[in-house]
Amino acid sequence: MLNMKKIYALLMLCMPMLGYSQNYNVTFKVNTANITVGPNGLYAGGGVVGGANALQLTDADGNGVYEGTVSLSGAGGGNFIFLNSPANANDWGTKENLNGLPCADPSNYDDRILPAFGQDTTLLFCFGTCVNDTVCPAPPPTKMTTFIVDMRDTNITYGTVYVNGSFNGWCGSCNPMSDPEGDSIWTASLPLTNDSIEYKFTLDGWTNQENFAPGTPGTKTSGIYTNRFAVLNGDTILDGKEYNSAYAVPGQVYVTMQVNMSNQTVDTSGVFLAGGGNFGNPGDNEMYPIGDSIYSITRAKDTGFFSFFTFTNGACPSWGCKEQLAGKPCGDPANYNDRQTGTLTSDFRLRTCFGECTVDGTCPAPPVPVDVTFRVDLSGHPNDSAFLRGGTINGWAAPGLPMTDDDGDNVWELTLSRMSGETMEYKYNKGTSAGSTEESLDPATNDSICTLTSGPYTNRLLMTSTSDTILDVNCWEECGPCTNIGVEELGESFSIKPNPASDILIVENTTGLRSVVTMFNITGAKVLEESFETETRLDVASMPRGMYIVRVQNGSSESVVRIALN
Repeated sequence: MLNMKKIYALLMLCMPMLGYSQNYNVTFKVNTANITVGPNGLYAGGGVVGGANALQLTDADGNGVYEGTVSLSGAGGGNFIFLNSPANANDWGTKENLNGLPCADPSNYDDRILPAFGQDTTLLFCFGTCVNDTVCPAPPPTKMTTFIVDMRDTNITYGTVYVNGSFNGWCGSCNPMSDPEGDSIWTASLPLTNDSIEYKFTLDGWTNQENFAPGTPGTKTSGIYTNRFAVLNGDTILDGKEYNSAYAVPGQVYVTMQVNMSNQTVDTSGVFLAGGGNFGNPGDNEMYPIGDSIYSITRAKDTGFFSFFTFTNGACPSWGCKEQLAGKPCGDPANYNDRQTGTLTSDFRLRTCFGECTVDGTCPAPPVPVDVTFRVDLSGHPNDSAFLRGGTINGWAAPGLPMTDDDGDNVWELTLSRMSGETMEYKYNKGTSAGSTEESLDPATNDSICTLTSGPYTNRLLMTSTSDTILDVNCWEECGPCTNIGVEELGESFSIKPNPASDILIVENTTGLRSVVTMFNITGAKVLEESFETETRLDVASMPRGMYIVRVQNGSSESVVRIALN
């Protein structure tokens, strides 16, 4: 009996060396600040936890941190993962994507690794990241990525084409592609966060898949797997490829056009590609939404293809719903102000905005109404009235729109309602409605800083801002206030250096009197003013580059000089 007790004691001492481990309660807490939890809820699963919906996590206090507890072995070393709204125990397409992150186990489907523990334990996470304190980092920017595969010469019976890759855990059927036109050109546009991806096209989940030999162009081999490979530097339309080939169908190019409609109210009939004799009438070639108000279409064309084209907001037989590109660089005035593809020897990709010439898929901020108050000083011409003329103001009709001087100080004003972002050329006239003289502006002088010269015409120039603006007072035929002197080289009293300047402008004063230095931009607006005695250093590093007028004055001297910032 004594010997049996000794044997039992020895066994108990040896149990840890035999791999015995006790179970403990493990509480998972995961922050979901960077995702929207789906209708089926959030789960922990996989590996030692179980199926895709093994452990439901809940957010009782509504703070976005979901938690749940399960009994697990303290030996650690197993795997697990979090899943967003799995439909069943096998719905692995809903798992978080940890591909390429340091907390992923590439040998086990990029799942997380369970640490070892010797007591009840709480583990902290953020969904889809490797942080361990439930504080989620700012989500990385998404890159809208468009995949194109040509199935026209594929001799395989299939129902649906899928794209599978490192970005979706090779999930099988979670990212179906579409072919709404029925031309066997399948596409999918996905918002990805990866800097690079491995992927391949598959048929009906994993029923059939592409197979590539190591060294095939456009692929990457990792272990026994050779997949397509792409680097994503931003929103990307990938080259169109023939199924199971590194190349396009011979003699073919793929034309993909994506138009942002965020500045439009989309017609109930949809958005269409039309025109140019190749894309039909409005309503013939429907574009399809891919997210963020962007509509997309892909067509296969013969190498050497050329066409004009336009986008229409609706299926209007009269073409009245086409985008308006008149006067814009991407509109051809000889061809109804339509766009053009150029002659194609490779894939054509366009990401633009309806009615605009952007090439990055963005739309400029829509214009808003603003009030602009124009002011001109006629103190040197006290017997005259002032008028405002301009191409978009009144068609340059003389004498122009009458201005007013309600307080009799010879500063005449006029407020107009315009649209933000508008570029305006204009001039002032003086005289009477029966006869007036327009101001003469000389681009060889300081007049160049507030004007634009086109051929023989030199006019004042203004781009309206996004808020109401009262322009600084400009003197008749000058850019800036009336000084009774022109722009001149500074004399012995003052010096300004360097010119041109970049970061610092040094102003020196040898008069011994306190002086004031003032800078004006090309519209005559005061942008900087400072008092000083012997020297001051003006910080101009953050000011827009261009020409400025600098005025230095005191009780006895005054000088004005033109300064360039570059």
